[in-house]
Formats: sequence, structure tokens, C-alpha cells
Amino acid sequence: MEKIYKDGEVLEASDLNASFSELEEKINSLLNPQWKPVTLLSGWTAVAGHEPQYCVIGKTVILTGAVRRQSGGYKYAILTVGTEVRPARTIFAGAAVTNDGTPAELYIDNYGKLSIETYERTGSGLYVLPISCSYPLI
Repeated sequence: MEKIYKDGEVLEASDLNASFSELEEKINSLLNPQWKPVTLLSGWTAVAGHEPQYCVIGKTVILTGAVRRQSGGYKYAILTVGTEVRPARTIFAGAAVTNDGTPAELYIDNYGKLSIETYERTGSGLYVLPISCSYPLI
């Protein structure tokens, strides 16, 4: 908590130490964010070594990883994120290019569900979708 000093008040060393401790904690949280796993939905699996996860830095949610569409994987329901990072409405989160070279737009809704909105080659094709996107906490 920030302390307001009045005229004539003396700044104590402990006040400075507390401020530096808070600053150090903030810097560490930015440099070493707490990554959390997502919940993959039916028909999607994680690519080994690239398990999808998210973290929060400031007021921005960052999603990273890669998923593989299996038979029955629905493009409008890939994964969900925790309730604490769900936006108030559906918003654009980023773009991706699948392993077959097809671009896709990624959106996240107020239920925390990540979906592909513009992928053209859905059918029964199996593909890998890299995820590297972010969105504001709104």
C-alpha cells in the first residue's frame, strides 16, 4: 500500500525496503508468470512438448501450445480456459496457420471456449493447430 508523507515526516529505511520488495515481486511475476493448463475439448489432443497453457501478465491473457484435431474434433470447441480469465464477450484472440497451410482466426468467448471461426477446410481432415495468441481481460 502506498504511503503518503506529510511535510516534516521522515522516510524510514523500512519504507524503502517494503517498496523495493513490492517492485521485486512485480518484476518476478512479469518475468516468471504462472502458467496454467487448459481443458481440451472432445476431439482435440495436445501436441507432445507443446501442451496448451495460459498465463496472465498484467491485464493480458496469453495462450500458447499446439493441438491436434482428431476424428470428431469440432472447430468451434477446441479448449477452455479458467473462469478467472474468461472475457465478458466473444473477442478475437489471434490468427494461426495449420500444418496444411490454411489460415485460421481464433476467437474466445465468455465461456472461455477457444474456437476457429474462418477455417475453410474442416471436413474430416486431421490437422495440427499451433496456438500463440493473447487477449485483454475485459
